[in-house]
Amino acid sequence: MEFNNIYNFAVFLILLPLLLINCGLINNYCDTGASGYGAIVFTFDDKYIQEWFQANSIFSKYDWKTTFCVTKYGTLSDDEKQKLMTLQNNGHEIASHGNKHLRAAEYLSAHTMEDYINEEILLSLSSMEDEGIDISSFVYPYGSRTVETDLTLFNFKRINRLQFKLILMHLIYFL
Repeated sequence: MEFNNIYNFAVFLILLPLLLINCGLINNYCDTGASGYGAIVFTFDDKYIQEWFQANSIFSKYDWKTTFCVTKYGTLSDDEKQKLMTLQNNGHEIASHGNKHLRAAEYLSAHTMEDYINEEILLSLSSMEDEGIDISSFVYPYGSRTVETDLTLFNFKRINRLQFKLILMHLIYFL
């Protein structure tokens, strides 16, 4: 078994108890107050802000909440930026999806981790945060990641929820 598969399996085994606890399968840890109904999780990627805003107008009657994973924030119009702020003010999460929507593994074959962090992560975070968007999650474009990116971003203090997203990525890998 190659190293990356061993790493994925080890992370999965280590984090599985946390996932079970966080999902409420052990001791009903996460009581959302909802009863009788399941849930569907939606996330939206890239920069289709007009369509997301329209979807919100349709689904808001269900008190839905989702994560909008935004890339290339600097190319958005003022109207699109205002709509993102409205979505966040309505309780939706806005996540960074990269400044340039790079495939991390490919990019790192020709660049350093410092280049990746500076060009893809920091520029994305600062462009959104400078305009009042609160960012606490990062979603890899194309799901492209490496052991090195995982370990670097696990310790990246401005991204508080990468670990949970990585758990889901590892679960999907093994299912």
